[in-house]
Amino acid sequence: MARSAFAVLALLGGIFAILSGCTTKPDADRGQALGASVQTITTSDGILLDARLWTLDPERIVIYLHEYREDQTSWWGRLLRREIEPVSGLTFDFRGHGDSEGEPDDVAGMRLDVDAAIAFARERGFQQILLVGAGMGAAAAMVAAAEEPLIAVVGLSAPSDFDMLEPLAAAPALKGRLALAAGRDDLSAAYSLEQFREGASLSPAHSPLYPGRTHGVEMLDGRAGADVRAYVDRFMTRFWRGELTER
Repeated sequence: MARSAFAVLALLGGIFAILSGCTTKPDADRGQALGASVQTITTSDGILLDARLWTLDPERIVIYLHEYREDQTSWWGRLLRREIEPVSGLTFDFRGHGDSEGEPDDVAGMRLDVDAAIAFARERGFQQILLVGAGMGAAAAMVAAAEEPLIAVVGLSAPSDFDMLEPLAAAPALKGRLALAAGRDDLSAAYSLEQFREGASLSPAHSPLYPGRTHGVEMLDGRAGADVRAYVDRFMTRFWRGELTER
């Protein structure tokens, strides 16, 4: 995996940088999670999830949720990090993905995976929790956060429907805590975004469509992803400062 990390600067827009701090040995065949500690998260139904934790701030953490049939390594080159105000990060493999236990088609159980990751963060004292999901990960994040009024969600290429998950039904409960984005030429994601706008009364300013067909985490990459990174930066800044309100 690339060793660059997605760096979000407060009020200055997002840039890429290497995630500094202590180093860790490479995970066999999975790239490197620089600066992370290896963790195991146990779900309420007894599934063990493989996870990595970056502790940069004792109170604020971003939990990253990967796409279907991907794993947590898709985030390792794109971890959200502030140079001025570092925040902690957590990645994990959904059940049946990567090195986690369980079945990959147990989509309903993936809601429990998100709940377990949130509980894991709270047990370690984190007070502010932001979920950043791509594709299916965004759908699972929205469903879980709908019942967590203090948690906000960023969704990249979020589907309006995904098997047993129903993010479209969950979206209205998120109100001002939800930021969505999709590629204009990623037709399925763009259609879903329109459904979220209608179903959750999201304005285009809070559910933008960007040029191109990049999907999920790839929306953050390179020069084309600069506007997406800046959009996420603004939302994160408002969340950490407690400025999010109902839209």
